[in-house]
Amino acid sequence: MFTKRMLMMAMATLVVAPSGVLAGTKYQASLVPASAVNPPANPKMDSGKIALKDSGDIKVKVKGVTDGAGVPVTGSTQFKDTGTVDGSEYVVILKATFTALGVAVESPLAMSMKNGGGKGAVSLGAFTSLIPAGTGRSVEVTGGEVWGPLGVANVAACQAEIDTGYTLVSSACKGGTKIGVAGVNFP
Repeated sequence: MFTKRMLMMAMATLVVAPSGVLAGTKYQASLVPASAVNPPANPKMDSGKIALKDSGDIKVKVKGVTDGAGVPVTGSTQFKDTGTVDGSEYVVILKATFTALGVAVESPLAMSMKNGGGKGAVSLGAFTSLIPAGTGRSVEVTGGEVWGPLGVANVAACQAEIDTGYTLVSSACKGGTKIGVAGVNFP
């Protein structure tokens, strides 16, 4: 049986809560080596993670990245210091589709590397601006890839995507070798 207080609390909740809005949703995935052999051959990465929050915040982290000779990767700090890529960066690309619109997007996150590790973060308020008012707001994450090093030939096109936060075509930030994917690594 409902008490008067329970009914008042329910009515107050209805007044202040927006209808049909889910808050606090997030997506997290492991980044695992993308290698044709086991154990993974160089260049490679050991592990990583990616997280996307409903606020548009995306965070990535990778560990154990080595070059073709097996040496832990260290690049310039230009991207970390200035937000401008120089070609030495590794890039995590989040792949997603706006479900109500059927529009695929790729969002690149560049990382300056030090001793085989890197991390990056971006807040994409513009990411959700593609969804018109009154349209479903869900995003299906369809994958993630780790590429690098970017290479100087890809700098200009990749920088434009980083500045925008996303691209509606295949990302120009896929330079170097694909060393990781969002998924699982079977033993």
